[in-house]
Amino acid sequence: MQIPHKIKTLLVLTLILSYVSGTAQKKNDFVVFSGVISNKIEDQIKIYDFQNQVVSEIKLSPEGKFTETLKLKEGFYTLQHEDFSAKLFLEPGSNLSTSFDAKDFKKSLKFSGQGGPVNSYIQKKTSKNWGVAEDLKIRYALSETDFKRMMNKAKASKDSLLLSQVNISENFKNKEKRNINYEYINEMIKYETDPAHYTQNTDFKVSTDFLPELKTFDYDNSEDFYFSNSYKNIVLAHYRKLGKELAERDKHDNYYLSYITAVSSAKNQDIKNILLYEHAKNAIAYISDVQEYYKVFINSSTDETNNKAISQIYQKLLPLSKGNASPKFVGYDNYGGGKVSLDDLKGKYIYIDVWATWCGPCKVEIPHLGKIEEEYKGKNIQFLSISIDKRADIEKWKKMISDKKMGGIQVIADNAWDSKFIQDYFIKGIPRFILIDPQGNIVSSNAPRPSEAKLRDLLNGLNI
Repeated sequence: MQIPHKIKTLLVLTLILSYVSGTAQKKNDFVVFSGVISNKIEDQIKIYDFQNQVVSEIKLSPEGKFTETLKLKEGFYTLQHEDFSAKLFLEPGSNLSTSFDAKDFKKSLKFSGQGGPVNSYIQKKTSKNWGVAEDLKIRYALSETDFKRMMNKAKASKDSLLLSQVNISENFKNKEKRNINYEYINEMIKYETDPAHYTQNTDFKVSTDFLPELKTFDYDNSEDFYFSNSYKNIVLAHYRKLGKELAERDKHDNYYLSYITAVSSAKNQDIKNILLYEHAKNAIAYISDVQEYYKVFINSSTDETNNKAISQIYQKLLPLSKGNASPKFVGYDNYGGGKVSLDDLKGKYIYIDVWATWCGPCKVEIPHLGKIEEEYKGKNIQFLSISIDKRADIEKWKKMISDKKMGGIQVIADNAWDSKFIQDYFIKGIPRFILIDPQGNIVSSNAPRPSEAKLRDLLNGLNI
């Protein structure tokens, strides 16, 4: 059977249009990002997503040039070169070029291409302070009325800048308009919580009708959550407040568990998954009841990749539960001379302080630890400080022990952060305190700090 010529032509045109459409859809998955960096400091730039995860490492040519095709979702990213960073908005199906001189990053940064107008707007917006006092003590010393006036004026100026932009899509403008409002609300929330710290006025309180916007606020808008960092901060503040209220209601100090319980009540599953994971990837290593925390997480999260990652951490932490045998170290150099192994100290409770000379919070705890040592002198407990300073800094370690008259047994780990004992305890931040019983079993892998009253409660409860 013969097909009429007109029908043949229509079929061919249909196939061509289908091919062109399919090709266009494929292109929409990518952003072509190029640029040149003068006086480059290193041979690469990095792109981070809104969760601060590296999504691309782009190599630079000897001349500082690069071209990369990035398969990314629409949204905000951060370009980083050494210590310099810039906020980017990347949109699949477009191209973006950038250039800057690493010797004068802020003044030389420029954008061009289809994504040029949006990113030039972002650069212009972030380079201004909008009449907002930069000194936080001055900012939070303002009266409620003056603070609101300042922030409303900044909001109006930002709105005006956005309105003046050309060659920017209405879709972006609409989202950015909402973002500017979220920036205002976020600053209002900070004014409610931060002045007590910066002005030392512990009695500070805002008026009851200070922020009426929160009465009808939608905490489940995933589009704005991905687009606006200020919206995300508002959502975080909401669940932190709920977590604090849960802890107060249940009369316990396990805030991490209360927070993740509060997050589990979020209606939007995408937002819930992100908040659960961002908290769990760090907090789970510091929680006193890791099993209960993990139970709440795994029952609330539906992201299989996140669940797998947290489950792997959980399996590493289970051996650190109360009553299990403590990981050991052998032959650490002792400030007092010779070598010390953990087994040498069996027969007494051991309170371990993992610290380093470069760690500010560690040094804050030193005088508190000295008071605890003096208070429990002659009792069935040994105080052990393990430095994770590099071996090259051993003299600095010795000098600080001498200068600060640090007591107890002072040892330095064999391989800094990578020491097996440190890795076995899954220590990701210091100071870290550990309590072991006379038989070498774990009492607490995350014991209270010396500055916390609950450390005395713990020790006295053991009749040391």
